[in-house]
Amino acid sequence: MKIIGTGSSFPANIVTNQDLVEKLGKRYSAEWIEENLGIKERHIASEQETSVTFAIEAVNSAIKNSGVERTSIDLLIMSTSTPELQAPSCACQVQNGAKLVKARAFDVSAVCSGFLYAMTTAAAYLKANISKRAIIVASDTYSKITNWDSTDCAFFGDGAGATIIENDSSFETFNYDSELYTDGSCIDIFKIPFGGPFELDATTAFHKVLSTVPKCVDTLLQRNNMTVTDIDVVVPHQPSIRLLKAMAKESSIPIEKFCLSMKKYGNTASATIPVTLHEALEKGRISSGDNILFLAAGGGFTAGAAIHKLC
Repeated sequence: MKIIGTGSSFPANIVTNQDLVEKLGKRYSAEWIEENLGIKERHIASEQETSVTFAIEAVNSAIKNSGVERTSIDLLIMSTSTPELQAPSCACQVQNGAKLVKARAFDVSAVCSGFLYAMTTAAAYLKANISKRAIIVASDTYSKITNWDSTDCAFFGDGAGATIIENDSSFETFNYDSELYTDGSCIDIFKIPFGGPFELDATTAFHKVLSTVPKCVDTLLQRNNMTVTDIDVVVPHQPSIRLLKAMAKESSIPIEKFCLSMKKYGNTASATIPVTLHEALEKGRISSGDNILFLAAGGGFTAGAAIHKLC
């Protein structure tokens, strides 16, 4: 599997921590939000912008950056938990908007773990030679399902990220593996009732993530005869900096190996991993030959880890 292009898209409107503090009063300070969540500002969509809007822009960006023909993409998988329509799927809308006329398209729903689940699905299509070139896009607009009078409004930001992958015959073994986890008994940790707003039990979520993601990492590394020292860079979902530091400690991976984008984008839900991957590649943080560890956790409860050797 080879990553040949990435892209991202965000609303123009930026809301800072200070903006939130002025609205919410003195329940939190701007400094407290940044210190505990790792977020300084976030992008917020307008009424006219949707998850599909940003997904199309991110897909177009990834295609431009890869230099491939749109007709060469035969699979499109989209992750979102903030669709505008119950049906048809967002993926069908993106396929039409981005003119990917030869791509089979469908959605994956795993909340903030969605991109990891979608990428694992796309990788399986490649490995089985059902697909030759696939694009995975994750896009969320949580501002549309947020109670802006609640302190929960500090967590999320809007945006989208896309990644194009294809088969690479130069590798003797398939260079992607994942360990996914689901616990449907924990649906009350994070919920989005029809019409919103989202409901989050942050304390329970913190402990559930910390008790599951490091185990996924251990299982994945053991299965691939690797140790944490073999990991060059980590591209994680980013619910809070405090949680990421705790995960790094639990997994014995230095936090310095974590690529982070949350300070200027917030928690962009399922878009976090592809957004961060795109930024890290653009900045040269990740190089050919690096072992990338992806980490995710989301409502469901869903979680997982994946490893990919960049070629």
